[in-house]
Order: sequence, then C-alpha cells, then structure tokens
Amino acid sequence: MARTVAPGTPYSDSELLKALRSGEAAALSQLMEELWTPLVQYADRLLSGAGDPQDFAQEAFVRLWARRSRLREDGSLKALLYT
Repeated sequence: MARTVAPGTPYSDSELLKALRSGEAAALSQLMEELWTPLVQYADRLLSGAGDPQDFAQEAFVRLWARRSRLREDGSLKALLYT
C-alpha cells in the first residue's frame, strides 16, 4: 500500500493499521515511537522485577509484526500490544 501523503507524515490510526497489515516498516516505527515508553512502563509494573520490561516490550512488537497479516481492520493495536 503506497501512502498518498508526504513521507514522514504520521499515520492516522486507521492508516497505521492498514500500513502494518501491508508490511510498511514506517508504520511499525511510528507505533514504536508512540507506545514504546508506555509499554515498557506497563511491563515494569506487571513484571515487578521478575523480568526485563524492555525485553517484554520488544517481544510484543516482534509478535505484532510477525502476525501483521492477521490484524483485523477494526482491531486495536494498543490492546494487542498490552495483552
């Protein structure tokens, strides 16, 4: 899927999901920029010192990317990452 807006322009939520599904790495980069820190903080609270929260966050993004073709167009990327 080619973008019709200028490179570097942030994806809207719906564009982000569609772009991820079609394998656009820029969409993953944007998502990571937006959600990396909150996800690491969430993982830190969840793990309570029993693991590395950055590893947890990285694994969440790796799994999302690996399963990108199965993302539902009406799904929530944030909910997927946090589960």
